[in-house]
Amino acid sequence: TGATTARDGRFEAANGGTLFLDEVGELPSAAQVKLLRFLEDQRFMRVGGSEEVAVTVRVVAATNRDLGSMVAAGSFREDLAYRLRVVTIALPPLVDRLDDLPALVRHILGRVARRLSRSLALTDEAMAVLSRHGWPGNVRELKHVLEEAAVLATGGIISAEHLAIAGDANAAGQPSGLRSAVQSAAARLIAHAPGAVWRTLLDEIEDPMIRAALAHTEGNQLKAAELLGINRITLKKRMDELGISNDGGRGPGGGGR
Repeated sequence: TGATTARDGRFEAANGGTLFLDEVGELPSAAQVKLLRFLEDQRFMRVGGSEEVAVTVRVVAATNRDLGSMVAAGSFREDLAYRLRVVTIALPPLVDRLDDLPALVRHILGRVARRLSRSLALTDEAMAVLSRHGWPGNVRELKHVLEEAAVLATGGIISAEHLAIAGDANAAGQPSGLRSAVQSAAARLIAHAPGAVWRTLLDEIEDPMIRAALAHTEGNQLKAAELLGINRITLKKRMDELGISNDGGRGPGGGGR
């Protein structure tokens, strides 16, 4: 395999604890066989090893797929499906538990605020927009919408115009959250900073965007550049121009990793 040192795998690292397997319905056939074998006796063999290793692990698996239908279609092993159904908890979609929305919003914004190192707040109008949405993507969609809004809300106050929720534009052709925010900023700059609109608007957009990417990648410039879809040299140049340090704060750009 090319490995030069021994390293604990997921099951071995979780020995004595709990291992969470997300999207278990997406496992390919070969991985389903391996998982079933492990669940049967909680033993596995390391890559390149010759002896089985025994562990004690509680496995929690999650999926948004209908495993029963997948079994009938032959895309998921019936014996593995039975083995996973020791205790089944059906989690209702977000649209059926909107009473939880304020608490989820506070939790997600709290985490985003810590990553961006600035305070964030949501207006009542924005919360009303969130409450009216159907949330086909459930909590993951909510997380994405709030993370994007946090980047757009340079002042830390998230309003309805910062929320890019697909399908929520009205019949009069209201622009999306991103387009609306850019239009508002452009109008403000045209009125108050003629001659500097282009550069100032780019700085206002790129500054929080770069900070969010650096926060997400824990200061790794190469990964941040890949996340943004630009090369690392361009990222480093803009960090220096905007005075963004490697951890996303103000100051010298610092060396990349």
